Amino acid sequence: MNYAQHLTSLVGPVRHEALVHPHADAERAELYHSFDGGATEIEVLNFINALVYLFKPALALESGTAQGHGALAIGEAMLSNGFGVLHTVDLDPSASQRAQTNIARWNANLQDRVEFHVCSTLDLVASWNGPPFEFAFFDSLVEIRHLEFRALMDRGLLSRGAICAFHDTSRLRHEYYHDSNSEMIAILDSFDRQAQRLECEFSRGFRLFRVP
Repeated sequence: MNYAQHLTSLVGPVRHEALVHPHADAERAELYHSFDGGATEIEVLNFINALVYLFKPALALESGTAQGHGALAIGEAMLSNGFGVLHTVDLDPSASQRAQTNIARWNANLQDRVEFHVCSTLDLVASWNGPPFEFAFFDSLVEIRHLEFRALMDRGLLSRGAICAFHDTSRLRHEYYHDSNSEMIAILDSFDRQAQRLECEFSRGFRLFRVP
């Protein structure tokens, strides 16, 4: 059983991405799957889990807790590694509470691996006095993800070699969705010249960087 199969055994059945979220034809949404239109695609969650399992971060940050699918993927990888703590942040108290309830139901062993914060990620970054993060998954509001990234960089809160993953980075999003952010795309493009990087142009889009 791969991680995507394990995830669906915990959370429930998935649907074809093309049925739950608008897309441009070139994004090949028919090849992808999601629990619903607000959830991260199962393929992305599978990859996030594998990245954490491979790079072994001791400290990770997730912006945008939502229902807890990302926290589950990261937390379970840390559980497999035998160490690591994820700090997951959401501005909506009800979303954070729902995610905590979901995580407790899906895998009660994650209590020591996942810490929930109800606030703006920018506020958390501004007040953070702990060590830098070794892994960051940006999945909050599209209009502020690049601001979260820059705030972390400005404060030196991304360690050397930190893995940074960005969701919803499709260059075609402006064709069908109201929150397309050209400034975020430009910021990520400018960082391309400095860092190891990988981009997936399919479905909602995904970018991966490694801080130099």
